Amino acid sequence: MTTVLHSHGAVTERDLGGARAAIVRRPGHPLTAVSLRFRGGSAAEPLGRSGLAHLLEHLMFAGTPSRPAGAFHAMVQDVGGFTNGITSADATEFVHMVHPNTLGDVFEAERDRFAVTSAGWTEADLAREAQIVLRERSHRVDRRPLGSSVESLLLAAFGPDHPYGRPPVGAASGVLSVSLLDVEAFFRSHYTASALSVVVVGDVDVEWVMDQVAAIVDTLPSAEAPVARHLGAGGGTPARLTKDSAVRRLFLGYWVPSACDRAYADAQLIGLALAGSSGLLSSALLSRGLAADVAIRTIALEQSPSLLIIEVTPSDDVDMDTLSAEVRGTLDSVVRRRVSTLSAELDRARRTYTTRWAAQHDSVIRRVSALGETLQRHGTTAAYLDPLQRVRNVPTPELAAGLAEWFSAPAAAEVTYEHGAHGRVA
Repeated sequence: MTTVLHSHGAVTERDLGGARAAIVRRPGHPLTAVSLRFRGGSAAEPLGRSGLAHLLEHLMFAGTPSRPAGAFHAMVQDVGGFTNGITSADATEFVHMVHPNTLGDVFEAERDRFAVTSAGWTEADLAREAQIVLRERSHRVDRRPLGSSVESLLLAAFGPDHPYGRPPVGAASGVLSVSLLDVEAFFRSHYTASALSVVVVGDVDVEWVMDQVAAIVDTLPSAEAPVARHLGAGGGTPARLTKDSAVRRLFLGYWVPSACDRAYADAQLIGLALAGSSGLLSSALLSRGLAADVAIRTIALEQSPSLLIIEVTPSDDVDMDTLSAEVRGTLDSVVRRRVSTLSAELDRARRTYTTRWAAQHDSVIRRVSALGETLQRHGTTAAYLDPLQRVRNVPTPELAAGLAEWFSAPAAAEVTYEHGAHGRVA
């Protein structure tokens, strides 16, 4: 057991049958948040079964012999709480926010549903949840003009056969191909004790919570979790994709460090320095009338380099080939600038990062999820504050070196949304 102290409370960490557990005690806090994170997301799916991880996440809410479908959600919501499942490329997470008096019911429900697995599910359960997943895909991706942008960028960067080329939400053909045997096999491979990280934040009895977590661990398959792999940065020459859309947009993806690398925070910081009304990239494009808006974000990946995504809304009279060339040219000029000329924008970005980090992590549900990510990626929550401290203290020359390394290389992927396009691939 290790007890450390940081600004969000006293932390007790323990290994429980291969699972990692961290309890953050916050006396007097009115809410308790729980994160259970399994190392197994869409990147772990077999080829041809895109959506398996997401479908299993849904099935975990599909009911048990003692709790019919919807009962878990109802129990939490009846006391004003919140519960959700989240499937990403690298993990599947279940998060809950409840009154401390309800925590025992949450742990009992978790033991119940993890003990059932597919032996308690029927073909009707599978078909029902598959349709729900497909409706979610339709709402989040297919019906939105730019809903497939991240999916398309990952496909262009990695290729269709790479684990990161598969969308976490799932592809329709893959979801409809999943069988109960597929679900059982994925559960037994990736919902194991050694794949689990649990974080609880709130005014709780630490030893009681540890006993509850240990009881959950006892219900899980005993197989060793697959070792995290280095999947590499793509499966071939990156493609340029052009897609038909009611809106016009240019997306460029660049390789940046893995989410498990401390320099990933540098990439997030540089993204903030490039964007914004006075950003190194956006100000140049906006002032010359080439773009109406520039936004930048990162896609965190744990088993390969991550992707920094530049999204540019073109001005009405600017064609996409010209815009693409101008974005690349502007990045090239930024890379060649003297370090001293970058300091002001990087300092602005540091302030923005710090403010946003504090606002996001003030939410107990966001904090418990971030602590769960940290525990799984680094084996301890002690690294939780590392990105913030890194951003505050990383020397400007080191950031400039990262900027030059990441943006001197060719773009990992380019996706264009254009009126009247017909899915061209270059």
